Amino acid sequence: MIRGLQLTNFMSYKDAYIPLKPGLNLILGPNGAGKSSILLAISLVLGQSYTERGRRLSELIRWGEEEAGISLIVDNTERWGRPFKNIRKDTVKVGRILRRDGDYYYLLEDKITPKREVQAAFSSIGVNPDNMLLIMHQLMVVKFSSTSAQEKLQMLEEAAGFQSYRSDLTEAEWRLKEAMVEERRILDSLNATLDAHDYWRREYEKLKRRRMLEARLRELNAEMAWSRVSRKEEQILKARMRLSEIEDAISRFRRSLEAAEVEAISAKSNFQEALNRMEKVPFREIKAYQRELSIKAEEWVNSEVNRAVSRMSLEDALEKHRILKAQMRILESEVEDLKGGAARLGPRPSSLRKAIELASEIGAVEAELKPLRDVSEDVEEVYLSYTGTLEDLKRKAEEVASARRQLLGELEERMRRWRRVIQEYLEDLNSSFNKILANVGGVGSISLRDAGDVEKAGLEISAAFGSPNPRPLDSLSQSGGERSVALVAFLLALQQKIRSPFRAIDEFDVHMDPRNREAVTRLIISSSKNTPGIQYLAITPGVLKMPGDPVHILVVQKVSGLSQVRELELKDGVEFAEGRLQT
Repeated sequence: MIRGLQLTNFMSYKDAYIPLKPGLNLILGPNGAGKSSILLAISLVLGQSYTERGRRLSELIRWGEEEAGISLIVDNTERWGRPFKNIRKDTVKVGRILRRDGDYYYLLEDKITPKREVQAAFSSIGVNPDNMLLIMHQLMVVKFSSTSAQEKLQMLEEAAGFQSYRSDLTEAEWRLKEAMVEERRILDSLNATLDAHDYWRREYEKLKRRRMLEARLRELNAEMAWSRVSRKEEQILKARMRLSEIEDAISRFRRSLEAAEVEAISAKSNFQEALNRMEKVPFREIKAYQRELSIKAEEWVNSEVNRAVSRMSLEDALEKHRILKAQMRILESEVEDLKGGAARLGPRPSSLRKAIELASEIGAVEAELKPLRDVSEDVEEVYLSYTGTLEDLKRKAEEVASARRQLLGELEERMRRWRRVIQEYLEDLNSSFNKILANVGGVGSISLRDAGDVEKAGLEISAAFGSPNPRPLDSLSQSGGERSVALVAFLLALQQKIRSPFRAIDEFDVHMDPRNREAVTRLIISSSKNTPGIQYLAITPGVLKMPGDPVHILVVQKVSGLSQVRELELKDGVEFAEGRLQT
């Protein structure tokens, strides 16, 4: 993939061209010679954000220079997927310029190009320089061993191209959390609205009770008014009965007066006749007529008295009749007024109770109504508003709960899919891992830990050498060299499964004894031979004894403060120790 690398004023390199070939490129040299700078330079052009030991980019410029340049000669043929599709050339020059002032920029065929375009081109063929499992810088094997199980799993997912499963899962979790937050917010609003609604419901009940009592009071007042009408009507009825009695008496008195007048006239006539007869009789007979005359006179007087009494009785009855008629007119007028007022209060009941009973009930209603007088008519509007809001919140709460249940089901399905993909991948990876470890007398396992929680889930790498029972990698179970062998074996197993034409590892043999170093070297060479389409870059300062496999060897040494690179073809085997090459 990378045919060569040109370094200008980069770290300890003044001006150096470093050729690379397909297959395994092994960089040898003592510590401090500048081996790791080669991998760092490649990574920076590929778009890596990491710099060794957290250096700023300006610190990578050779001392005394204002800028440094890195250029990769990249194979752009169809064999490598033609990463730079807009350039119709089989090789493309990709560069990065670093300036002392901290500025930097990318070059594509010596033309300034945005970083994202360069990264997108390399990403299109599976090259991600920030993936620790694809490009392991100096001490990264050690750092990888110390990363958490969760970080190991995420790096594996990225290397294997499974990020979408996790991102789908985390997106579903985020959406579920958002739905739960929204549900909690709505439920809080619902509870607050329930409290307010309950308060206003009680106030509305008071308002309805007040209205009912007011309606009842109106009914009672109407009934009381009609009761007054009824009492007046009873008075009129009694007056009519009395008037009838008086009219009967008047008739009697008229007849009595007429009879008394006839009797008085008759008595007067009889007296006059007796007096006339007495005047005609001789004096000697007058005495005999005096008694008769006295009787006639008494009868006349009595008849006059009777006539006077009858006249007085008639006149008295007529006066009473007149007074009673006047009273009836007043009562009838009052009844009409009372009827008008009562009709305005309500229709006349079919039956009327006594006023004392009505007054008692009116008093009770008014007593109950008194504390309710201050309840505002606006209560109904507020209550109905809260009722509408409450119903709306209940509907929203049900919708959000339904959405939450749906999202939970979606999350569970995505979790099952993510877990199934990872576990199936690990089963296949385990087979390759054990095949590689078997070459150095080891067994191992790669398992998914805490698979029920994507945030806690992690990758657990276990290995054993000389024992059939692999144990998780730690300082108590394996030596440093054994852990490094296991991690390199894991890396090689993983590299066989992922799509990337370029892989690199710096100081893969840290903490390894000569036997393990030689074994791992064979594994790397074997893996390179088994994947002819992959370009490997391996860096080591250690002692190596290598078989006669075709490996492209680059020897880096520092002369007078400048790093220099020699190219060596391995044909008949080589041994490198302490910066000396022996063939």
